[in-house]
Amino acid sequence: MFDAAIELNEKTKAIAALIDDFLLHGHVEVPVLPTVVSKIITASKNSATDARRLAAVLQSDQAVAAHIMKIANSPIYSYGGPLVSLQQAIARLGLTMISGAAVSFSVNAKMFEAPGYEAEIAEIGQHSLATALWSKEIARVCRKNVEAVFLCGLLHSIGRPSSLEKIVQVSGESGDGVSREECLGLVEQFQQKFGLHIVDEWKMPTLVCNVVKHFCDFEKAGDAKETTAIVITASKFATAMLTPDLVSKDELMNLETLETINLYPDQIESLIENFEEIKISMEMICS
Repeated sequence: MFDAAIELNEKTKAIAALIDDFLLHGHVEVPVLPTVVSKIITASKNSATDARRLAAVLQSDQAVAAHIMKIANSPIYSYGGPLVSLQQAIARLGLTMISGAAVSFSVNAKMFEAPGYEAEIAEIGQHSLATALWSKEIARVCRKNVEAVFLCGLLHSIGRPSSLEKIVQVSGESGDGVSREECLGLVEQFQQKFGLHIVDEWKMPTLVCNVVKHFCDFEKAGDAKETTAIVITASKFATAMLTPDLVSKDELMNLETLETINLYPDQIESLIENFEEIKISMEMICS
């Protein structure tokens, strides 16, 4: 869907210069997270937060609370039977996962406006949610921390819809529209910078910021290298599940991230068998 290998002509260079200027001077409009979501993220960073206190925060927004209950009862999390209370859901998902679930409810196609590119924004959202679910599943198989990776997977490409929105706006205001190919190429050029700006403004955990920063070069991620490698792997699994013609099984077997996370061929085979289960979870969360 996105092609980074485009040659910038004078028109696209001019738009790129304007975008650079917006970024340099901080003129990037960051979507506002609902108050309850911001409170949940703050609470999840506090080791003193317990299930009772977090449930009280969630109960202030029934829509977010219902979304979290839906995730807790989705096939990928519903081991041990259905849950009926928020405290049960919090105990099952964990604080970090709860914050990810709250963010997933807020970060949707309606948050960004890019006339003519609605399908692309919807696809980005679907892929991000799939990556979040696969991040959790891969971390579980690799016996890594499963809580932190959901939010990292969900926000790893948050700069794409944001940069797309700004590029479409700038090209329209300049009266010098660009082709779809040029627009999406510019998105690839700027999406990381937009993403870092957003996760910083949203005061996301340091780990999330580092995954966004190093997603294109996980070897430089330092302490976040393993988590970044998991999210990159999850992104490939998400693509293989949603658009199988773009990523083959052989490619999944030969990802450069596999050695870092110690994911072996038999485990990959097992994960591939979960495609339908992940799809069902996505449908439940989005419905």
